[in-house]
Amino acid sequence: MSRNYLLTLKVKGIAPGRVKMFIETEFNTSIDIDYGFDYKKNIKTMVLEGQTEVCLCGGMTENEAHDKIAEHFKSINPKALINTQWTDLENLPYDEYGDDFLENDEG
Repeated sequence: MSRNYLLTLKVKGIAPGRVKMFIETEFNTSIDIDYGFDYKKNIKTMVLEGQTEVCLCGGMTENEAHDKIAEHFKSINPKALINTQWTDLENLPYDEYGDDFLENDEG
């Protein structure tokens, strides 16, 4: 079973190229990585940020995927900070408005 997610990634202490290469290789998807922005100070931060759609296959959970990412980057720099946010794209909440359509309704 596979599930589609929006991965929001924040990393500090790892070079942008290494982050990009790992995510693209490990999850077979492209990701744009950029430095975050501190709007209060009006400056770029040292925190890298990126988003991409990821398909988790083989029963891998979001927590297992996070651990895989964190373990890899912590092996490069034990002081690195890694945060992942997983949004399930197949079960998004939604609000519905308007008429109900039934198959046998004639309009």
